[in-house]
Amino acid sequence: MSFPTPFYLLDLDRAAEKFRELKEQAGPGRGLCFAMKCNPGLIRTALPHVDRLEVCSFGEYRICRDQGIPADKLLISGVVKKEQELLQILDECGGRCLYTVESEQQYRILRDWAARRQTKVQLFLRLSSGNQFGMDAEQVDTLLQDAGQYPFLSVGGIHYYSGTQKRDPQKIIEELTMLDSYLRHVEEDLGVCLRELEYGPGIPAPCFLNQKQPPQAEYMQAVRSALDHFIWPGHVTLEIGRLAASSAGFYVTEVQDVKMSGETIWCLVDGGIHQLHYDGQIRTMYQPRVQLLHRDGRLTELTAVQKDNSEAGRQESARLQEQHLRDMLGPLLHRQIRSEEVLGRPQEHEEAQARPARQLNVCGSLCTVNDLLLGCRTREEIRPGDILIFDDTGAYSMMEGMALFLSHEIPAAAGYSKAEGVRILRRRRETYAFWEKSSDKYEEHSKNRR
Repeated sequence: MSFPTPFYLLDLDRAAEKFRELKEQAGPGRGLCFAMKCNPGLIRTALPHVDRLEVCSFGEYRICRDQGIPADKLLISGVVKKEQELLQILDECGGRCLYTVESEQQYRILRDWAARRQTKVQLFLRLSSGNQFGMDAEQVDTLLQDAGQYPFLSVGGIHYYSGTQKRDPQKIIEELTMLDSYLRHVEEDLGVCLRELEYGPGIPAPCFLNQKQPPQAEYMQAVRSALDHFIWPGHVTLEIGRLAASSAGFYVTEVQDVKMSGETIWCLVDGGIHQLHYDGQIRTMYQPRVQLLHRDGRLTELTAVQKDNSEAGRQESARLQEQHLRDMLGPLLHRQIRSEEVLGRPQEHEEAQARPARQLNVCGSLCTVNDLLLGCRTREEIRPGDILIFDDTGAYSMMEGMALFLSHEIPAAAGYSKAEGVRILRRRRETYAFWEKSSDKYEEHSKNRR
């Protein structure tokens, strides 16, 4: 098996480890829901560790069906649910799925189907945080009372998510305090006992070097502490996405050309910003971690101007990460991947440190000056045929790019685990083939018009 660059690589073992870690940090008795929109390639890895998957489109639903995901593991969400698509999901899955309600219109479709089929449907009413998602508290109250009149409707809980990349754990504490108060209002004032709260905390996942923000453990401790002080006694499921997926992904692209302009190195690769997206990145303002695989098999860190060997533990951790990356990439690239130490040539590193650091701009294959993937200072020598490996691209990056710009390919995606080795998750697709070819009939019609 060999993948042409560019391609995506998912470390499935790392993702599974992250799901286990988050489950433990959430505390006993609390559930997890994986928002599959951040990376559909991880849904089978997530499945043993989460209570359900959040499905936000009919396309995502079809992916789950094709992957054999059980219906009772699906939360059908999304601000736009087209009636025919929602009815097809209901016909195929009935009451085995959970369904979020974003509007009165969605509620009516679900209510009427349940009454017509006399099949119980489980709903989660989405409480809005003031944006286009969900409904305000008064509308939710009204639907809670209305649902009590229909024997085939079951409102199991409230769904709340205000946004991602929260910079302060205090914001999460404030939201949970508000939700505890609202859920008690529902029970005490409306007489409705809800079983569950599904809450998306929006904890950020750092993906840039020297990014200053509270660590994940501090955010999760804030969540756990706030939930421990809940008066409302129901079950809480935490909705996670980028926090679980980000560190499990790599984007791999090959250097095609290198040129100098003054003291600046311009490196052209076969990928681009249509395939690589970091949340918050603006024209290389921030630096992700990028590793450089030289043609001779040496693996070095491109974005490190000076390697820090001050701590033996840190050095050992870096060595183990290098070895794991070699295990994953080796079968795909069909080249031996080695560090300077494995090569027995530490002088390569010494020579690199002796060179002056120069400005490097890495650009993709698009015809726009905005196609900048990386800007950094480096002492490394870069040549055509070298491979760049962008870290922390497991969340959204492979899904959010301008995939059709210039009709380049949609890259393949592979997953790696020690138990199964490498397996294909998504095959490479040429986007030029999406366009219809001209036909003889069309050409004849054009001639007649002339």
